[in-house]
Amino acid sequence: MKPTATGAATGEDGHAWPFAVSRTKHKDWRPVMAPGHMIAQGGEYLLVHASDPGDLPSPSPVFERVVTTKRYGDLTLVARSLPATADLIGGSPKEQLLDGAGRPIQLIEGLVLHGRHRDCSSRWQDQLPSVHTIAQQVFPEFWRSEDEAAPPAPSQPLTQPGPTAHPGSEPGQITDDEVPAGSTIPAATGRLNTGGSGKPPARCVLMEVIATVVGMAILHVLIRMVRR
Repeated sequence: MKPTATGAATGEDGHAWPFAVSRTKHKDWRPVMAPGHMIAQGGEYLLVHASDPGDLPSPSPVFERVVTTKRYGDLTLVARSLPATADLIGGSPKEQLLDGAGRPIQLIEGLVLHGRHRDCSSRWQDQLPSVHTIAQQVFPEFWRSEDEAAPPAPSQPLTQPGPTAHPGSEPGQITDDEVPAGSTIPAATGRLNTGGSGKPPARCVLMEVIATVVGMAILHVLIRMVRR
């Protein structure tokens, strides 16, 4: 199943776009898949240069990189480099794919976030297995293609796992949309006063009845004393 195209980037945190770059037997580094909006604007080759792992070993640890571009502004990449093995094209995972000169081929895969998100790899690296699954789906067509101008497969954004926090909220803080209808939060105490029917509690009613009975008894005694 080939991923479908995604719309324009929102720039909002909480979303990241899968990408992958690699080589074939006869072709140099090219994008295997890239965010749909980057493909539509002809900017997918930016990922080839931005995701270069340099001197890191393969497989590499997850690395994070912030790049500044004229077209997209700041981008944050969370990626890793893996050996491209034959299971990507239906073969054995123990067989290394080689280019025409006998050199091992690598697969770089990761996520693109819009904006600068330092130290975000800890929040996103658990999504890299999902990226690898998508890369496995689109790699065979990439491997077979001899067309240098063929666009990569477009990817859809992934959402950061975990509950969505209310913007500007601290743990335990009540936001406006969490307050029940008819309730207020006094500024001095921060205690929640729930609106109701306006009836006093049963205990208060009982105390008022007892006070009334006692008062009438005392009044009755006083009247008898006065009559004597």
